[in-house]
Amino acid sequence: MIVKDFMRYDCPVACPQHTPTEVLEMIYDDKISQIPYVNEKDYLALLDELSVSEMNPDEPLQNQVKNSYITPYATENQHIIEVLSLFGHNNIMLLPVVDSDKNYVGVLMAEDVTAALGNLSSFHKEGAIIVLETSPYDYSLSHIAQIVESNDAKILQLFVNETNTENLEIILRVDQTMVHRILQTFYRYDYTVKTVFSSTENGDDLKERYGLFMKFLNI
Repeated sequence: MIVKDFMRYDCPVACPQHTPTEVLEMIYDDKISQIPYVNEKDYLALLDELSVSEMNPDEPLQNQVKNSYITPYATENQHIIEVLSLFGHNNIMLLPVVDSDKNYVGVLMAEDVTAALGNLSSFHKEGAIIVLETSPYDYSLSHIAQIVESNDAKILQLFVNETNTENLEIILRVDQTMVHRILQTFYRYDYTVKTVFSSTENGDDLKERYGLFMKFLNI
């Protein structure tokens, strides 16, 4: 699941000679909220609709785009999970992709990433999501795994999120729907259990669980 397997090559790009009027037309035609700013093969920045709309509509971008614009990007051989945080941290739905020589080659869309993650086999297995909170000093992946496995379950996915407090939020999926024994063990070791989502036989809460995961990824 590397970036180049999911990237798109047909996204329009803004060039230095384009005017904001031309760029906005491309944005509206392709129904995108950001557009890569590229000079020949060089990726320069990621422009958003609002910023472009505030420019002089008839003056070329090269006279108006300054160094203050964000320049997030992924490389085509990165794993998708490795670049997930770039979407949330930059509040974008489109991520430019460059090759090993830093040349612009295409884009990765947030919707394609979520679709790819949703198709992972582990997301289709019955199970539960447990959201824990603990201090960074007390966090131990091996200890969490030991707690889960000691209750005859296995971890399907685990993600660690830094919160606005000094604590860490740990989101894990396990392959059991009945997690009472697991929760009791976490309580015994002073973990804070914030939320639990347990799937049903007909998968009624799949949307809730998947939504929780996407909220964590901030997409």
